[in-house]
Amino acid sequence: MSSPNMNLAAKYRPRRFGEVVGQATVIEGLRLAVASTEIRQSYLFCGPTGSGKTTTARILAAAINCTDPHQGEPCGRCDRCEILQPGEVPWMSYYEEISCAQASNREALQEALRHRDLGTIANRRVYLLDEAHALDYNAQSWLLGPLEDRDSKPLFILCTTEPEKLQSAVRDRCIDVAFGAVADQDLAGLLLSVAAKEGIQLGVPDAVGLAQQAGGSPRNALSLLDGSAHGLTTEHRSTAERIVAAMAAHNVGTMLVEVREAVASGEFRAAAVRGLAVEYWLDLLAHKRGAADSYRTSPRLRQHFEVARAIPEEVIASRLKVLADLDLAGQAGLRAELALEAALVQCISATDLDRHLAVMRRLDRLQSVVSRLVENPEGGAA
Repeated sequence: MSSPNMNLAAKYRPRRFGEVVGQATVIEGLRLAVASTEIRQSYLFCGPTGSGKTTTARILAAAINCTDPHQGEPCGRCDRCEILQPGEVPWMSYYEEISCAQASNREALQEALRHRDLGTIANRRVYLLDEAHALDYNAQSWLLGPLEDRDSKPLFILCTTEPEKLQSAVRDRCIDVAFGAVADQDLAGLLLSVAAKEGIQLGVPDAVGLAQQAGGSPRNALSLLDGSAHGLTTEHRSTAERIVAAMAAHNVGTMLVEVREAVASGEFRAAAVRGLAVEYWLDLLAHKRGAADSYRTSPRLRQHFEVARAIPEEVIASRLKVLADLDLAGQAGLRAELALEAALVQCISATDLDRHLAVMRRLDRLQSVVSRLVENPEGGAA
């Protein structure tokens, strides 16, 4: 049962194949495969971030294990369909999501899949390997064994935004399922439908505007709607902007001070800050792609764009996912403050952002050295 305060992206996450937006061909093929019990051993779901890969994988896992399926659709009511409920995915004996960014080497992947040959009371064990492109060469080579083991019962679903980073042997052993960016008109229709259910005043032009900002992602679109639906005062938006500006400047200390001062003054609105942070990362993505006409954030936030151009698109996508998955359901006061602080700190964590920026700086220095060598071969880099 969803909470009335749950963020819209979580509350309206599809629970049936028929609810997935903008992927009609893909979805119909999977539904028919379930209905005819012709599910293969391994699938490769590839496509842009936020296009529905993980959501569809969960629906597929539930559908093949559901105790009362109908024409390939999960019932959504039995115990095995609990993975489709809004909020955090509950533990299920038959289903496991593995982040390949965290289990990127052979030993970590072997450990994550150690129970693959154990039985389950459900019809079939399912492993979702998220960000499969993060697996190193040895991990991918080892994975070939489980993928080609015809006596193995588990279903493997590999999800990736960069299929070209996977070995051809891995791809050859999977059924390729290509997801595309969702069309703006489909996103606008989704926003209008959700707004009507939530009692949010939203006209067609505004729905189209939000859809164009969402980068082809239903999750991003609903996060933007969430942030715009809270009736912000000028003071609320100004406060949220100071917090997001500190995040954009990669200044954790200032950001936390701004959050706590906002709480003390009564101007703290967690949903407003999250919405503005989503706008910032989407505008940065638009800036990297040269789509300057679509900016929504203020010049104050856009001044950070040039410095942030070095941030790879996959890092921006991961930031958007952190914010979209932030569940403020039923949380207020200190709990909402802490939940938001944790998400914002994750958005500027040193584990990947600093690493990517450092790599870019090293490449710039290397390019400078090479240029000097070309101009003066005998003088070297001295």
